[in-house]
This record gives sequence, structure tokens and C-alpha cells, in this order.
Amino acid sequence: MGFLYFLKRNKVSFLILVLILILYLFFHFVLTHFIQREILFVLFSGVVLFLLFTIKDYVSSYHFVGFNWDDLMGSEFHHFEFLSGNFSLKDVIEKITPELMIWLKIPEARLFILNPDRKSFTMYLYHKGKIENVHLIPKRRIFYITKFARRYQEIIHLNITLLREEEIRLLKKFNVYIVVPFFHFNKFMGFISFHHPTRNPHANKALELYATKVALLIHYEILKARMQNITQYEEEIKVAEKVRKMLQTYQLPNIPHFEFYTSNIYPACIMEGVQIESDYYLILLSTPKVDGVSAMILSGKLGYLYAYIQQNREALNPKNILQFLSEKNELDNDNYPIEALILKFSYQKDYILPYCKDNRSYYFRKSKNKLYRITNEEKIFLEKNVIYELFYKTHYLLGIEFKGL
Repeated sequence: MGFLYFLKRNKVSFLILVLILILYLFFHFVLTHFIQREILFVLFSGVVLFLLFTIKDYVSSYHFVGFNWDDLMGSEFHHFEFLSGNFSLKDVIEKITPELMIWLKIPEARLFILNPDRKSFTMYLYHKGKIENVHLIPKRRIFYITKFARRYQEIIHLNITLLREEEIRLLKKFNVYIVVPFFHFNKFMGFISFHHPTRNPHANKALELYATKVALLIHYEILKARMQNITQYEEEIKVAEKVRKMLQTYQLPNIPHFEFYTSNIYPACIMEGVQIESDYYLILLSTPKVDGVSAMILSGKLGYLYAYIQQNREALNPKNILQFLSEKNELDNDNYPIEALILKFSYQKDYILPYCKDNRSYYFRKSKNKLYRITNEEKIFLEKNVIYELFYKTHYLLGIEFKGL
């Protein structure tokens, strides 16, 4: 039986070998009378190469010879070979599934593979053993099919499995005759649906083995993607640490009659001071997250700010600065909204005048009293030798103490 299996599996190679032997005999006994041996050798080599690299592909195509797995099923060679094979998910998509379709004699199928994000599936549409289309399918698009597969967790045949009426209608709606779900420890990894029935008596056993191995391979691909994400996350942590150090490098402003204090823990915030005649301005840019992305966004904003101050120093005022920062929003996005606050310290004044546009996150409080949201152009009067604390959301930014005039 083993020798018979070997012959069947290599019948194309044996056919090519027979053709080469026939050609050799023809060249040796016939053409040697008309052609010199040196030329005959070159001609024979060219014909052999042509047979090996051209005709073999045509002869081995299933349109000409065809796969006859039925001959192997009696001795279980198909199952042993399938289980022992060391192949990847790519092999499943490009080689194993087409061979399985040919063996089942089913011309159309759809293979759904769960993506690493677990929010979508990649669907491969097969026709006559070849991939015709590949689509990204959100979970919601195939909710009913996945719910259906979870309920049974086994191979489903339209004409064999005892199904509910609504389930039969669902399968007929999508023209599905067989559904093979992929489960790995009760986790749904995808499925394959066949659009024609099969008469192969060994179909269920082969499909069970197929489903088990495909589920394992999908699970492995998801784990591999997660490991890559963990590596990227670790790199992001390193970047975040550098960002934190960068955010701590800003210098506290030096303004007459005022003292400033800060802590060792910083949110994603950048402070920049600028003096215009006798007035001092402290500009704060903040975003909720502390990571590499926030650093790039804040750095970009700070770069815009530097350029604007240098170009408009003579006509600089807080309202224009806020307007400029709100317009330069190329780097902003929903996850990293930038908020700006400008504090004006005037010479011989015992108050701070804040400027902010649609402020929702900056707060002020006297010592340990209640937090008060900062309002645009509403003066904050300061008592002498009392520390007032500035917050962004719940993060402490700065302590301000008025030393007196």
C-alpha cells in the first residue's frame, strides 16, 4: 500500500521520466543516423529541459491530471500527511484550502480568518481552487453566521444537521451548504463556508482535522502579533520616560515679586515665558496623555509658538497668541487635544490675568481650598506670601506665591 501511494503521489514525475526514456531511445536509434552526436547531445538536453520546466507544469495541473485523494483515503494517508505537515497560515490560504476544495469537489468557498485586532475578519473568496478576492470584513457584517457557528461548535451541513427554520433560511440566504467553524479553547477564530454539498464519505474527518489545525495557526498568528505589540509598547515606555524628562527641562519663569514652585511629577505640559515691555506672560500647552506622541505634538506646537513670537514680537498680545495656537492644529487629533492657557503678570499688580479659549481643564486654588475653574480674562487676586496652585485637570502644574510690591 505504501509503494502504491508513492506511485500515485509521484505519477507526474514518473510520466515525465517515461517520456524522457522514449525520447532517448528515439534519439539513440533513429536520429544518430542523420545528426552528429555532439549536436544530438545538445538537442536532447534542450528537449529534456523543456519537458522538466514547461510541460511538467501543464501535465501536473489538476485540469489535465486531477487530484484523486479518494484513492488515498482508504489507507488514511491523507489524514496522516495533513496532520504531520509543518505549514503556516499562509500555506493554509494558498495551498491547503485549494487542495481540500479539489478533494471535496466543491468549486466555491469563503474562508474567514480572525485578525489580530479581534474586531474584523479577512475573507478569502475561492473559485475552483483559486483565490479570486480578499476582503476585510467587520464582525458586525457576519454577526449571525458567527453566532450560528458558536451555537453548534461543530461542522454544520445544511442537508444533514438538525437545524432551526431560521438557521436554514440564513444558510440558504447566503447559499451555504457547509460551515466549518474554527475554535481554539472555545475562542472563535473564524470559519470556512462551502457553497456546494460534497459526496465525499471522508469529508467530516478531514474537515475536523483541517479546522483544528487552522484554529491553532490563527491563534499562533494572533499571539505573534501581540508579542510584536508588546515590543512596540516597551519601546513606547522608553520614549515616554524620555518625554517625561524632556517635560521637566523647562525653566520656571523669573518674574519680579513672584515665586514659582513645581513638583517632581509632570503631566504632558510645556511652559514658555515671554516678556513684552513691562508685562510678563506665561504660556502653558497641555494634553491629557504622556507618551511619545504627546511629546511630538507639544514640541510641534512649541515650534510654531517660537516662530510666531519672533515674527510678531512688536504687535504681540495674548488674544493673538491663542488665536494662532487654535489655528495651527495640524498635529491635533481626538486622542491628543491641546489646550492652551496664558497667564499675564503685570508690573506693580497683585493679580494674574488669565487668557484661555473654551477652557475646560485648567483650575486654580488657594493653598488646600476648593478648586476653581479658570475663566477667560477674570482676574485672580493674590494675597501676599500665600501659595496658589495651578492644575491641569487633576494634575498639579505650578505653585505661585506673591511676595508683595
